[in-house]
Amino acid sequence: GTESIQQWLESYDLGMLLPHFTENEVEWADLFVLTKTDLKDELGISKLAHRKLLSEALDDLREHVGSPPRSPRQDGPLSPQSASSMDDISSASNSSTPRTQENFALEDTAKNVR
Repeated sequence: GTESIQQWLESYDLGMLLPHFTENEVEWADLFVLTKTDLKDELGISKLAHRKLLSEALDDLREHVGSPPRSPRQDGPLSPQSASSMDDISSASNSSTPRTQENFALEDTAKNVR
């Protein structure tokens, strides 16, 4: 649940965004379906730099962890994935990914935000 999301956000130095997730009752499996529009309009993440970093972190999560274990419920928040997948996330955030010009710009932005 919230602890897994907190660990995941902190692994990307985005722990300051946790209140956006808790206030909106975002659960682990919800991360796999969040869109860029959701980040701004639904979660209220107003800073562009934070949304870009979070979008990249979500892409990494989806690429390295895969899809959530259960399909979304129609009546509310999704069921959280087990916290054991946090090992996958930690290694995913440290793995070497191809560096594009956009990635360098995001890294520079991240350094300025921290």
